[in-house]
Amino acid sequence: MQTEITIKNITIGNGRPVICLPVVSHTKKEIINEIKQYVKLGAQMIEWRVDYFDEVLSDRAVCEVLEAIKKDVIKTIMLFTFRSYKQGGSMNLDEEKIMHLNEIAAGSDVIDIIDLEYFEATNPKKAISHLQQYGVKVIASHHDFEKTPENQIIQMILRDMKQGGADIVKFAAYPKDEFDVLRLLYQNALLKKEFPHLPIVTMTMGKVGSVSRVCGETFGSCITFGAGKGQSAPGQIGFEQLKTVLEIIHESYGE
Repeated sequence: MQTEITIKNITIGNGRPVICLPVVSHTKKEIINEIKQYVKLGAQMIEWRVDYFDEVLSDRAVCEVLEAIKKDVIKTIMLFTFRSYKQGGSMNLDEEKIMHLNEIAAGSDVIDIIDLEYFEATNPKKAISHLQQYGVKVIASHHDFEKTPENQIIQMILRDMKQGGADIVKFAAYPKDEFDVLRLLYQNALLKKEFPHLPIVTMTMGKVGSVSRVCGETFGSCITFGAGKGQSAPGQIGFEQLKTVLEIIHESYGE
């Protein structure tokens, strides 16, 4: 049974959402400096969006970045993500190359969580199990940049990823109006009630959907993605603003 996850004394899956800052820089120097900057800001989680890296096809370059940040992130959760064009990323690679990158990250002793595009994988359950053998956690993710699907489709997506053995399930959708935002929040809450120990991450993107990034403690979404130097998705809120709002909401629960 899935349970709340604790990595580096940070709990994911219960209470206040963990803020994750994406790194979308292109060069080794920029990436390393940005990660160091976010650590100093106090970010609990940092996502390296490796699809933005100019040298993503160089194993050596990827390893050099990981080695360079190793001492800086000993108290910070590191998420490693290759996001494909179809899922809102900056480039495409074949599945074998993506898995190779994930294996490098998983075996680095630097990365704590790997993002796997669940429905883009030929055998996602096998891929998840394989990566978990390295000792990392796996987020099964799916993104819809065109719409917010019908309720039964949302449930199917989240449940399929859960059945695939992922440690965390993530779904992001693009709303056409405020009612789409409410629907996804409701579906998140329903699944969280049924599986209270399953770490779930959901969000609606864009301006209309930005409210979904601050109410995770209420509806059961355990990670929220903020904006640091750059955004990795539309509607992300700046780190300090997001931190303040989440703190206000969290304190109200203690009253």
